[in-house]
Amino acid sequence: MTQDEMIAAVCSGAAKRVNKGWVQGRMARDANGYSTFPELPDAVEWCLVGSVLAEMEVHYPPKKPAKDRQEVLTRVWRTLQGLTLVGASSLTTWNDMPSRTKEQVVKLLRTAARIARNGKAAPADAIVTKKSQRVPAGTSGSSGPAPKAHKVLSRKATRKEASDGEGAEGPDPDTAGG
Repeated sequence: MTQDEMIAAVCSGAAKRVNKGWVQGRMARDANGYSTFPELPDAVEWCLVGSVLAEMEVHYPPKKPAKDRQEVLTRVWRTLQGLTLVGASSLTTWNDMPSRTKEQVVKLLRTAARIARNGKAAPADAIVTKKSQRVPAGTSGSSGPAPKAHKVLSRKATRKEASDGEGAEGPDPDTAGG
């Protein structure tokens, strides 16, 4: 199984878990409402991150090489970051937003699975950077700037491009003259 196929399997399985039961404010919850580890069999509800960690245990158990396991997990995070426009530390925050719905989390995971099946999961060495974006009037109740968004750049993007917020929309670092 290729890494992209593994990423697709992890994200697809995570989507099924969240669809079965979703939680905010903790990684996983048991049937009695208590926090539990996401990979344990007593878990019945998972957050975005908890569902991915639980599926990693199913599809990539600790007995497999740690380097390979870490690379797959990093690529899952980078792919999700690129879709949510948030950095790794914010995937939990994204899940826990009061306006977030289970359907949005399931859709995100299914989209990441589809991207991976198409061989386009983010590389492990991708760099996530902030970029200001404006939200069209009437879409968020404000015509002002939206919260800072992020984008994923390849490792080939220079540190200056990353700090300037260029890369994906700016010149392609692989084809730009210089």
